[in-house]
Amino acid sequence: MSIKNYIEDGVTYFQVSVAVRSKNNRSIRVQKQKAGITTLLLAKKAEKELKEQALRETIEKEHAELSWGALVREWELALRSGDGIDKVVGKTTVEDYTQVLHTHTSLWWKRSANEITRSDVRAAYQEIANLGLSKSVADKLRSAINGLYAWAIDTRKLKSVSQSPAFGINTGIGREEEKRPEILTLSEIRKLLELAKGYNSPWYPVWAMALSTGMRAGELCALRWEDVDLENKLIHVRRSANKRLGQEGPTKGRYWRDVPINADLESLLLELRSLQRGSHVLPRIRELLSGEQATVIREFCESVGLPSIRFHTLRACFATQLLGASVAVPTVMLIGGWKSLKTMQRYIRLSGVEVQGATEGLRFIPPRDAVKVVNLFGQRDLD
Repeated sequence: MSIKNYIEDGVTYFQVSVAVRSKNNRSIRVQKQKAGITTLLLAKKAEKELKEQALRETIEKEHAELSWGALVREWELALRSGDGIDKVVGKTTVEDYTQVLHTHTSLWWKRSANEITRSDVRAAYQEIANLGLSKSVADKLRSAINGLYAWAIDTRKLKSVSQSPAFGINTGIGREEEKRPEILTLSEIRKLLELAKGYNSPWYPVWAMALSTGMRAGELCALRWEDVDLENKLIHVRRSANKRLGQEGPTKGRYWRDVPINADLESLLLELRSLQRGSHVLPRIRELLSGEQATVIREFCESVGLPSIRFHTLRACFATQLLGASVAVPTVMLIGGWKSLKTMQRYIRLSGVEVQGATEGLRFIPPRDAVKVVNLFGQRDLD
């Protein structure tokens, strides 16, 4: 963009030139020019108008030969604004979708979106497999492609396509062998908190809160004193800090829930209240705010001889201990904010509540004092 002045018949005029090139298709370039403008103020106004016209024409030309990159960009904007989207998608999910598309469909970027085929999709899955990435990455890519095409077809961005090229294609990546999740026993949980408190670690209240409430790291980070009802012994969990986006928003399940405050947690909260330095309940530890809490707890556990765990394991410990104490599954799900029974089933398996005592009725092995050893072969020389 430029504004130049020139003199004609002794009068000073201004000329405005604007050029806009498509970010998604570098071959598309729109130029605009206007001369004979009498004042600089009018020239700046004309510059703005010409830029808007050029941008509109650029988008129109992109639609005329819509590239895959342009389509991804428009879908991302639609997801963020909600325009033409049937189901609201969280900001983190938007980031995940756009990242997987940028990473694994970069070779398609300048190609027409109408020309993407099922063979292209299979090649993308194969690349994921060759890189040794998990099935979940391929599944996320498939979801992103299907979601993008569903939106593009509904909004008539693509008029010659009736179905996603990823529809019905198996990723070809086998499901990984299930591994037993990280977990701490009751004695290990107590040891973790005792040592953290004994070492006067700033993480002691954070870990104690996580184990006592089942709250996620982001929820703990966003917890304020206004959310703590000591009179009714309830914590209102209604927001979560998103480290990736650097802001607070709704919880992962996008609904509020209440967590009961037991006697031990009440004592901890009263202690924290006496040291209150702001509106947040927990200390503002740098690693917690930046999302590095998993590294910290791993290093601490390894240094004191405890199993190496992630921060999220504390939430699993909360669930398994409640289940082991015979708290009903629906109640545990309600307190912890779990919607999926499939996820809860893993914690039920870890707690062992479904199988405890199931084999008590088996009586195969004779009592120890009833066992008599008889030598059927007589005396033998063992040498």
